Amino acid sequence: MLTDANTAALPIQPDGEWHTYSVSLSANPNWTGKVNEIWFDPVNLNAAYVDIQWMRFE
Repeated sequence: MLTDANTAALPIQPDGEWHTYSVSLSANPNWTGKVNEIWFDPVNLNAAYVDIQWMRFE
């Protein structure tokens, strides 16, 4: 279930350049066990364009 307690938010740089963002999967105590679902919502803006060059999970 998606709740604020098990989400991560990152500030983004909306400047048209490529950026690398990292989220520590061990930083949130609610993130344990097997990952069954990932919800990626890059921005909460109308008419925003997001281009993802690559994504990796470790």
